[in-house]
Amino acid sequence: MYCLITTENQYQIKSNPIDDFLTDIDVSDETSKTYQRQLRQFTEWLEQNEIVKPDHHTIIRYREYLFATGRSQTTVKAYLLATQHLYGWLEDKGLSANITRGVRLPKVPSGFRKDYLEVDQARQLLSVFDRNSLQGARDFAITNLLLRCGLREIEVERANIGDIKNHNGQVVLYIQGKGMVTKEDFVILTPDSLEPIQSYLKIRGETEIKNPLFASISNNNCNGRLSTRSISRIVKTALRKIGLDSPRLTCHSCRHSSITWARKYGGSTPEELQVFARHRHLSVTVSYCHNVDRTGKNAPEYKIDNILGKMP
Repeated sequence: MYCLITTENQYQIKSNPIDDFLTDIDVSDETSKTYQRQLRQFTEWLEQNEIVKPDHHTIIRYREYLFATGRSQTTVKAYLLATQHLYGWLEDKGLSANITRGVRLPKVPSGFRKDYLEVDQARQLLSVFDRNSLQGARDFAITNLLLRCGLREIEVERANIGDIKNHNGQVVLYIQGKGMVTKEDFVILTPDSLEPIQSYLKIRGETEIKNPLFASISNNNCNGRLSTRSISRIVKTALRKIGLDSPRLTCHSCRHSSITWARKYGGSTPEELQVFARHRHLSVTVSYCHNVDRTGKNAPEYKIDNILGKMP
């Protein structure tokens, strides 16, 4: 049996140290679930390798194992950060030395790692849904909302029917963003965003404000809240139907697309995009704009050419 504790102490663990860690830290339910999944991978690996007293070299071996399983640098970094946070907490409690200290994390390339859709591709994507069926109306409304309002999957999952409200004379959808516990942010529902939602709800025959805006139709979860995994699958399946089967094109590409279009064709400033995308830091917004700023005639090099004029 593996053991996470590496030092003797007087502190008594009531249950599993990971359970105590997850109970003690101040994070959202989604983050707690992510930590639980990532740390379960670590403890299973310890058991499989019969490691009863992990040390600094154990974490290095674990990093090598994660890479060997084909996980990306981003994923490996996330798994290692989970173990870092766990052992930092164990050290603070006097339970264990922090055996993760000094272990190098993978370098994650800067810039956005998903592609965006061209406008014609987005229109083609929306054309694959049969809006006369319940499923088709729902999937069209979701994909259309993602493309027009730049929502995250988690924001779509958390949306309720009652979150559609009037605000200063405009119809808006109040959303609970990533890492948030309340629904204070909103996106504007233009007529082209709102109509597909209304059509879907009419077919569904649902008006109860506390119910999910988008519901499952599966036998296991009929009328229950649609999960982020299901939302991602809806978009990915539609992308494949129009011949776009690239790992760089996912559900999140819809969000990337809307931010890119607002910049590329709408002339929105990074500050305006930051508010639209609900980013805490402008640097995150700029990462979405990276491809836009570095391509086409608006690239700084072309602007400098226009300033300097032709070479003599």
